[in-house]
Amino acid sequence: MKTREQLRLFILKSILLSLILVLVTAPMIRGYAKHFIDKNWDAVWLSWTDNPSTTVVINWHWEQKRAAYIQVWNTTHRWIVPIENETTLFHVGLRNLSPGCKYNYVIGYYDGETMRNWSDIYWFKTAPREVTSFRVLIHSDTHAPGYGAFGKFISIAKKEEFDFIIHCGDMVDRGYEVNWAYFLSKETEIASSHQLMAIAGNHEVMYGGKERYATYMALPGREYWYSFVYSNAMFVALYVADYDNFTFPEEEEEMFIEAMEYAERNNLWKIVYFHIPIVDVFPQHYHPDMPKILFPLLNKYKPHVVIMGHNHIYGRMQINETTYIIVSSTGGIPGVIVSKPGALERYNFGYGYLLMDVYGERIDFTYKDLDGNIVDIFSVSR
Repeated sequence: MKTREQLRLFILKSILLSLILVLVTAPMIRGYAKHFIDKNWDAVWLSWTDNPSTTVVINWHWEQKRAAYIQVWNTTHRWIVPIENETTLFHVGLRNLSPGCKYNYVIGYYDGETMRNWSDIYWFKTAPREVTSFRVLIHSDTHAPGYGAFGKFISIAKKEEFDFIIHCGDMVDRGYEVNWAYFLSKETEIASSHQLMAIAGNHEVMYGGKERYATYMALPGREYWYSFVYSNAMFVALYVADYDNFTFPEEEEEMFIEAMEYAERNNLWKIVYFHIPIVDVFPQHYHPDMPKILFPLLNKYKPHVVIMGHNHIYGRMQINETTYIIVSSTGGIPGVIVSKPGALERYNFGYGYLLMDVYGERIDFTYKDLDGNIVDIFSVSR
């Protein structure tokens, strides 16, 4: 009798576990299936490789090789940028733009001698020349195709007002085209009108090869590490993604130091972001050289804020005058374990994203869940 009850309990647990697995993995399987059934995919996303006040890069992928054009206009000018090479992936830089200006654009192709518009009408804004407040949308660990949360995040993010996007890594669950197709196709809904400034995570570089990250992401400098100035803030992205083979090249260190010193001379906010946290509050994989190399630099130059991802939870803490923020996932399954909870000033389990409002002497942070509920509000002053 006891054996029969145990068998029933085992069968019930197996059925429940199977249902949970199906519910969790169905969105991911559906994403893969869609790509394999129809390998043609469309996506449009913006970025910067140079001065955000006067340039922009329009990136897109379409289903077949063909020559392209971009029509751009604002309230006073209209022009067409022809692109003669026939390919499926484009990174087209526009230069000599007016600072603080909104532009509209349409991507098209040549059908013989006829020009045909292909995309919707999108828009972008250049950074202002003068110092002014601005807002950044920050998210991380979408792990496309994701497990259902990525689409929900895009829906809520479309309702927010912001100037550009930071992604702290693990955009894709694996570095294959199917994953990138899903990520970029969904991110299009916000990144076709807002510059996407991403940094590589371990899933981009350790699972499926990192060459596609550099193929799809048009970013300043070396792409794996870079810096840029927007209004009164210096942003520095570091390559902290491979916990098996971590290195910190001299070129990357020099870039970091030069950016920090430039920010100090010009009284800019110093904002650093990378993927794998180097703070020891979670049981996690990280190369022992990560904190040994990075903490001395961070402690010396004291960035105001360091933003990270990877752990799939939200947390923040203060170390040596720097606020460290870990942004939770917007696609990957949330993490939960904290090995040193007392080290965190704030902790939250579940999906979420961060809004960063930068002013002259204060940065306001608002962390929200995917229902738009405010989970945490705090400020950093200087």
